[in-house]
Amino acid sequence: VMRSHDPKVYLGAEIMISRNLDQMPELDCLTICGTDTILVEFPSKGIDEALIDSIIRIKNSGFNGIIAHVDRYKAKYMEYLFGMGFRGQLNADAFLLKKIHYFLIMKNQNRN
Repeated sequence: VMRSHDPKVYLGAEIMISRNLDQMPELDCLTICGTDTILVEFPSKGIDEALIDSIIRIKNSGFNGIIAHVDRYKAKYMEYLFGMGFRGQLNADAFLLKKIHYFLIMKNQNRN
């Protein structure tokens, strides 16, 4: 039984961005629940201009982009992409780790 406050689950894919991902003919098959929204992730090696160009070309071809794990990347890149209309996604642990970090700092300050 679904309640109104239960989370909804949608079919989709998290796609690792690559230099030529925008040229993939079946890219629309990887959207979230058949919409024009696509969830992309940057490689762990980092972000470069070619990857930024690729994700912009994806957006310019008609997709709405959501960038997964925005907390992992440099703020300057995320601010630029958010300014272009991209959205971001965070895992719950990104919030939890910040809360734990804050708690440890406060606990340590109270000892002094």
